[in-house]
Amino acid sequence: MLSCENLVAWVFWTTMCILYMQMFVVAVQAIFFGGVALMALRMKFFWTPYMCIIASISLANEPLWAWLLSHVRPHSELMVSVLR
Repeated sequence: MLSCENLVAWVFWTTMCILYMQMFVVAVQAIFFGGVALMALRMKFFWTPYMCIIASISLANEPLWAWLLSHVRPHSELMVSVLR
């Protein structure tokens, strides 16, 4: 039988998997709409909302920022000036 802690961990894991799958679908759709927008300039109006969604997801994604900042070494003087 599942304990309460295991159940919470399982629910959290499945929720995160679903969120990452949804982000993947939005990213794939944005790539396809970007291709269509390059071919027909009027289609950029379909592409813009998807890019806004990807930007907002990227800005609010703490694990992504933690991974990025751990690999970029933000304590160097160049990165401090870029982040300012």
